Amino acid sequence: MFSGFTSRPKADPLKIASVREWVERLFALPSETHIAVTELQCTEPGCQPLETAIVIIDGPGQTRMYKIHSSIADIQVEDIARLL
Repeated sequence: MFSGFTSRPKADPLKIASVREWVERLFALPSETHIAVTELQCTEPGCQPLETAIVIIDGPGQTRMYKIHSSIADIQVEDIARLL
C-alpha cells in the first residue's frame, strides 16, 4: 500500500553529537543544558530542501531556537559560530 510519504536517510548520530558539542562549547553552556538537533524539510520559498533546527533548553520556559539552512551532514563548526 502506498502511503504518500517518502522516507529519507536518517542523519548520522555521530554528526548530531558533534553539532551538539559545538553548540555546548561555543555557547559556553553548562553540561546539564538540553540541546536538540533535528533536520526538517524547509518550506520557505527559495530555501534549500533541508534545514537544521537547534533548540537550546536552559530551563523551564527558557528555550532558544536557531535554524541553519542546510542539512546536518553539511553543517560545520563555523555555521554554529555564526549563530552567536
